[in-house]
Amino acid sequence: MVRGLDGEEGEGELFPYLSAFSVGPTPLGPRQCAFAWEFTLSPADCQRFPQYLGTPVGQRPSRIVRDGSQIYRLRCVRVSPSTTAVSPSAWSVADAVWPSLAYIFVNGAELSVRRKLYFGKDLPLEITRHLRPGTNTVTLHLIRNATESKDQFYAAAVEVLDITSFTRAIKLASVLPTAQCRERIRQRLHPTPRDDDDDDDVSIVSEELTVSLVDPFTARIFDRPVRGQRCAHQECFDHETWIRTRAAKSDRQALKDDWKCPICGRDARPQNLVIDSFLCEVRNTLVAANRLDGARAIQVKADGSWVLKEEAATPQHTAGGPDVSRGPPKRKSISSDDRPSSSTQRPKIEHVRSQTRTTGDVRSSSAEVISLD
Repeated sequence: MVRGLDGEEGEGELFPYLSAFSVGPTPLGPRQCAFAWEFTLSPADCQRFPQYLGTPVGQRPSRIVRDGSQIYRLRCVRVSPSTTAVSPSAWSVADAVWPSLAYIFVNGAELSVRRKLYFGKDLPLEITRHLRPGTNTVTLHLIRNATESKDQFYAAAVEVLDITSFTRAIKLASVLPTAQCRERIRQRLHPTPRDDDDDDDVSIVSEELTVSLVDPFTARIFDRPVRGQRCAHQECFDHETWIRTRAAKSDRQALKDDWKCPICGRDARPQNLVIDSFLCEVRNTLVAANRLDGARAIQVKADGSWVLKEEAATPQHTAGGPDVSRGPPKRKSISSDDRPSSSTQRPKIEHVRSQTRTTGDVRSSSAEVISLD
């Protein structure tokens, strides 16, 4: 159940996102099987817990979540054998994956994880209702199978999810100045060679960069262009549309906190979004020139100058006329099986009269041309 700041209950939209860690991402290694973590919560932290309601036996627990609430979760992800650390951005886009056999205790209470077999995918384990002011202890015990002892490894963390309103989520984005946006484009077109690059390598340099202006959700030009801080592409998506598609509403089984960039899949949480000032200027220029409708992409040069990319004209077909866009009809090749047999069609024989010339021992005779109908 969702409750607004005014205390009114009912359907509404709130936006959960990973904001911090009580226990940072920790690789579990190849051999260790028992882990214990401790963290401290203040009374003020506990006041931000959701309000849990009385739940009849056999029914799913209910809670009231407000703007400003915080939820704590234990989550495991799969990592490579060489992993020694996991960055918050990489962690935020990794899927939850639980070891095959795990025993979890939070302040002495044993909890069970929700697995792919029953829920379609492994889900994070919410531990909020088992926490208290002061020191909290989370223990994890693994029984590894042969694969998990050899080349299948995990990392674990205790996450803190902030629950925020749309207005607050929008305000978390930062602004990327126009000068920095232009420098990004220049680097894309003329990348700086690295010291370890081979001098014999051939680098391909382009004079123009095509940048799409179309939001992937609405299929029209964005109102406020944003992308993740770690996104390498220049393309953006619409800020408000992106936030609204991440809404968590009442009566859902699990909070929706998928903040992967819709273009590249990297971290695009509300606090990690940047507003592209250069593309904002492009949009304003198109509005002033009354060319916003139908604008799909621009071509940008290294100096930051740009032109609207014109789409190829769609050929018009006259009523009942041929489709000229397809070119002339192709002649069907005739295989030996398709050729008419001599019993069904007799060839015409045409004689072309020509003079017979004798040059030494070489004599040219009349040419005989055979054509088929």
